Amino acid sequence: MKLTNPIKYALGIGATGLIISALVIFVERKMVTTNSKNQPYIALGEYLKNISTKAHLWFEEAMAGDETINVEKDVYGYLDLSVETLESALAGKETELGKFHKTNDTETIKIINESISDVKDLRKSAEKRWAFKLEAEKNKQDTVAGVDQGEAAGGILDQEFDTAYEELQDTYDRLVNHVKTNVANDNAMLDGFSWTSIALIVIVFTLLSFLLYRIQFKSDTMDKARSAKLEEESRRISSLSDFIQAISAGKFEYELNMTDELGEKLVDMRNNLKTNSENEQRRIWASTGMAQIGDILRSNYTAVAELYDNILKFVVTYSKSNQGSLFILNDDSNDKFLELVATYAFDRKKFVEKKIEIGSGLAGQCFLEGQTIFMTDIPQDYVKITSGLGEANPTALVIVPLKINEKIYGILELAAFRKYGAHEVELIEKFAESIASTISSVKVNERTRILLEKTQQQAEEMRAQEEEMRQNMEELSATQEEMSRKEKEYIIRIKELETVTA
Repeated sequence: MKLTNPIKYALGIGATGLIISALVIFVERKMVTTNSKNQPYIALGEYLKNISTKAHLWFEEAMAGDETINVEKDVYGYLDLSVETLESALAGKETELGKFHKTNDTETIKIINESISDVKDLRKSAEKRWAFKLEAEKNKQDTVAGVDQGEAAGGILDQEFDTAYEELQDTYDRLVNHVKTNVANDNAMLDGFSWTSIALIVIVFTLLSFLLYRIQFKSDTMDKARSAKLEEESRRISSLSDFIQAISAGKFEYELNMTDELGEKLVDMRNNLKTNSENEQRRIWASTGMAQIGDILRSNYTAVAELYDNILKFVVTYSKSNQGSLFILNDDSNDKFLELVATYAFDRKKFVEKKIEIGSGLAGQCFLEGQTIFMTDIPQDYVKITSGLGEANPTALVIVPLKINEKIYGILELAAFRKYGAHEVELIEKFAESIASTISSVKVNERTRILLEKTQQQAEEMRAQEEEMRQNMEELSATQEEMSRKEKEYIIRIKELETVTA
C-alpha cells in the first residue's frame, strides 16, 4: 500500500498520541508503584522506632524491679521481631507492614544491614545488663567494696545500653530520611514527565490543526487524480470481467495480464479451480470405474474364464494400459503357484499358458510381499508389448496384489507406454481389492459346487445300493416263502408215508 501524505500524517499523529498515552500511563503507574514500593519502607522506620522504644522502656522498668515484665518476651521478643522485619524487608517478603519490594538501592540495603547490626548490639547490651542485675541480686550479702564495684560496673553497662539504643534510633532516622529523599526524587522526575506530556499534547493539537488544513487544501488535486484512476480502473474491471467469464465457462487456460496483488490472487484462484476441477474429474472417473467394474463382477457367467477375461479387458481399457495379465493363485495341491488365467493387449485377447512360482520374478515377489510394485525403469527382458509394428519395452509397469482381508488371491499386472498417475495407481489398487473379493466368492462357490456334486454323487450311489439291497431282501423273502411251502409239503408227505406204513 502506498503511503500518501495524509496517511503519513495520520500515522505520525497516531504514533505521537501513543507516545503521549504511554508517557501519561507511565507517570500514573510510576506514581502508584513509587508509593506502593516506598510506603512499607517509610512505615518500617516508624514501626521499628516504636517497638524499640517500647523494648527500651519495658527493659528499664524491668531493671527497676517491675516483675510483671517478661524480659524474654517483652524486650528480647520485640528486638528479635525488629531483626526479622528488617530481614524480610531485605528479602522482599510479606510482613504485617505490607509487601516489601526487594530494593536494589545500595544505600537502603546498607542502612537496613546497619539497623540489623544495631538491634543485635542493643540486644547483647540488654542481655549483659540483665545478667549483671541478676548476679547483683544474688550477691546482696557481699561486702561494701564489692557492692561499690558492682554499681560502677552497672553504670558502665547502663551507658553502653543507652548508647546502643541511641545509635539504633539514629539509624532508623537515617532509613526514614533516605526513603523520603528517594520518594521526593521520584516525584520530581514524575513531575517533569507530566509537564513534558502537557507540552506534547499542546504540540500535537497544533500540528493536527495544521495538517487538517493541508489535507483540505490538497483534496482538489486528489479529486483529479481519482478521475484518472477511475478510468484506469474501468479498463481493469473490464479485463477482470472477461477473465471471470472465461473461468466460469471452464476455460482455465485463459491468461490475465495483471501483475498487481489482485491479479496474482485471481490467477491463484484460477489455478486452484483448475486443480479442483481436475480432482473432481478424477473422483468421478474413479467412481465411474468402481461402478462399472462392480457391474462386471456382479454379472452371471457360465464359465469363470469368461469372468476373468471381462475383468482384465475392462481394467486394461479403463486404465488406458497397453497390456495386462491376470494371475490367480492355484492352491488345489500342495505345490501352490500363480496361474495365468487372462491376458489382454491392444484390444484383443492373447492366448498364452503360463504359471509362476511363489516368490519368482516381480509377480511372485509382489504376491509374497503383498505390496504394489510400480516401476518406470523396467528390465529389458521382463515384458514386451507386442503390436503389428513390433515389440517394445513399456514405459511403466504396475503389479498389484489381489488382496482382501490380508489374504492374497492373485496378481494383476499392467503395462503401458506412458506413466501412470498416482490417482490411477490408487484406482487400480481399488479394482484389485474388488476383484479379490469376487475371486474369493468364486472360489467359495466353486468349492461349494464341487462338494455339492460329490454329495449328490454319493447320494445316488447310496440310493442304488439301497435299491439293490431291497431287491436282495425281496428275493430272500421269496426264497424263504418257497422253502416254508416246501417244508410244509414235506411234512404232509412224511405224515402220509407214516400212515401207509402203519
